[in-house]
Amino acid sequence: MAERRRHKKRIQEVGEPSKEEKAVAKFLRFNCPTKSTNMMGHRVDYFIASKAVDCLLDSKWAKAKKGEEALFTTRESVVDYCNRLLKKQFFHRALKTVKRKNPKRRKLLELPKRKKPRKKFKLEPHDDQVFLDGNEVFVWIYDPVHFKTFVMGLILVIAVIAATLFPLWPAEMRVGVYYLSVGAGCFVASILLLAVARCILFLIIWLITGGRHHFWFLPNLTADVGFIDSFRPLYTHEYKGPKADLKKDEKSETKKQQKSDSEEKSDSEKKEDEEGKVGPGNHGTEGSGGERHSDTDSDRREDDRSQHSSGNGNDFEMITKEELEQQTDGDCEEEEEEDNDGETTKSSHEKS
Repeated sequence: MAERRRHKKRIQEVGEPSKEEKAVAKFLRFNCPTKSTNMMGHRVDYFIASKAVDCLLDSKWAKAKKGEEALFTTRESVVDYCNRLLKKQFFHRALKTVKRKNPKRRKLLELPKRKKPRKKFKLEPHDDQVFLDGNEVFVWIYDPVHFKTFVMGLILVIAVIAATLFPLWPAEMRVGVYYLSVGAGCFVASILLLAVARCILFLIIWLITGGRHHFWFLPNLTADVGFIDSFRPLYTHEYKGPKADLKKDEKSETKKQQKSDSEEKSDSEKKEDEEGKVGPGNHGTEGSGGERHSDTDSDRREDDRSQHSSGNGNDFEMITKEELEQQTDGDCEEEEEEDNDGETTKSSHEKS
């Protein structure tokens, strides 16, 4: 009560806020990014001054209208206006102090090194209540009702009044609501029965198999998931017997073998690379010797071919002479036969 009286006295001294100031403060309250924290045992919302200035420079009051000048033209004008809002108790300036941890306690615990955690801080009231453009922190005092919350509250009130007037509803509406309520009750009861039945089924299979088979029907039915995801998957099955342990051991052995094979391959590749670096000089010498051997072989082959060609040339000449004599003898015989044939044909013509 005493704080409220002080607040009223301050407002009376400074003056009540105008409609424009309330509108600007409301816009800033719902559009400027805010964060929440504890301050002196109370949950409060705070914002940063630079973000508030940027928010007001992007608002409709920073644009000039016909016949009117813009309310916010520069960052200085926004700071001056926010000082007016600060004096009229829409928000107040706070001081951010970082909590320091005891280093001796840290050494005693000897905790492992992790990522740097976020520094914890607390807010305290500032002595100098002035609005400054920068990383200064300001805590909201003005807390108007949002339009959405107002609409939701109104709908809730109407729903309660309509439920109290249920006996006055038409008969058709009452019958429809009755069937809807019965259907909703059956649905909830069926989900509860399914939750109990799946546990009983799991227990029966677990006892029969000696704890080797873990079978769950609708495993996500009671999990913290969505409505559709609670019915997916239909079932899950896990075998936790001796074979499963053997499979795990085999998998671990195969992984070890793969690692050893990869290491061996890497070693062999390194050796090949080293041999490749050393090999080019030796290959060059071998190649020069091979070229020399190939040159001597080619010379020998050319000599052999020349000898064969010389022998074959004489044989060819002898063969050609014999063939020419045979061809001349054959041609003479053919001419004599043609002459004889010509004479027989002439005699036959004369007789005729």
